[in-house]
Amino acid sequence: MTGKVVAGLILLTLGIITLFGMLGIHLGGIISLILGVVLTYYGWKHIQNQHPILGWIVLIIGLMLLVGSLPFMIAAVLSIGCIYLGWRLMKHPDNRDKPAAEGPEVDIHFDDHNDNGEHFDMEWNKIMKNRGH
Repeated sequence: MTGKVVAGLILLTLGIITLFGMLGIHLGGIISLILGVVLTYYGWKHIQNQHPILGWIVLIIGLMLLVGSLPFMIAAVLSIGCIYLGWRLMKHPDNRDKPAAEGPEVDIHFDDHNDNGEHFDMEWNKIMKNRGH
């Protein structure tokens, strides 16, 4: 790449970021993430190509940018997950998840007379017997 192409790419990127910023779409997190990945890769390549001092400096700066982008990455993963689950619920509203484990069926009847807790004891014993206790 020539110097004019790099300068043009930088100006184009700044213009897009400024335009989106005016529209309320802030791309700072994405730019920081992309720059961190590029610098980390560039630093790693320099370490492998026998330029260790420059490589380590660039690699450390890239990793610092990536660590700084960690909240953005977590928020992006969570928001993509919410979008996916919401879309799936809208596409298939009749698919209901079945419960993992069904408990014992309990048939409870309320009578008008007072049985001094005998009914409760019978139901409790029935539940415990079904559970294997």
